[in-house]
Amino acid sequence: MTPFLEVLDLHLQYGAKSVLNGINIQLQRGQLAAICGLNGSGKSSLFRSIAGLTKWSSGEIKVDSIGLSNLTVRQRSNSIAYISTDRPRIQGLDVSTVLEMAAYGRIGAEAMNTHILRCLALVQGLELAERSLVQLSDGEMQKVMMARALAQNTPIIVADEPTSFLDYHAKRDMMQTLQKLAFEENKLVLFSSHDLELVKEFADLRFVLANGTLKKLTSDELI
Repeated sequence: MTPFLEVLDLHLQYGAKSVLNGINIQLQRGQLAAICGLNGSGKSSLFRSIAGLTKWSSGEIKVDSIGLSNLTVRQRSNSIAYISTDRPRIQGLDVSTVLEMAAYGRIGAEAMNTHILRCLALVQGLELAERSLVQLSDGEMQKVMMARALAQNTPIIVADEPTSFLDYHAKRDMMQTLQKLAFEENKLVLFSSHDLELVKEFADLRFVLANGTLKKLTSDELI
């Protein structure tokens, strides 16, 4: 079976600094895959490359057998939702409006409100619907950014540290949400995390990124 997402011999350099050295990943829909690594190991650079936000030096990324570099911005956003740890700059809007903007053109007007509420419910954030972004704590913002990614209704979700700023119970809730999206809704979910216990418990595929190279891990190697 052809992988739904392929990263093929990906290299990335910033000036003279080599960040990614021959990264190869093959993933399918219905999988929850985790990438572990220290700060500065290149996880965010890899995720931004997969999302089409950073131009890599050589290699290729394919979505459903089509090269990412051959897709328009709109086509990429219809295929991949990216969740960053950065706080968004559009601070004056309320949460429902932010989600509606993400869903615009993908969800019909008659179904929009139901879709937005479902996305917020999946991240246990229904009470945030009418709040302004400027009123949100870091943990609440993380939930909203996940809900915004869900609003895009894409087959792939790439989440950089999606449990950052969350307490223990909220981390587990978030991981259960990601697991449900992968296993029950047939999405491909790729996330990064420093929490090895959560990775071991929830992810069905696990990788470590170190010194610019990626290695697939077994369960025993995470102990």
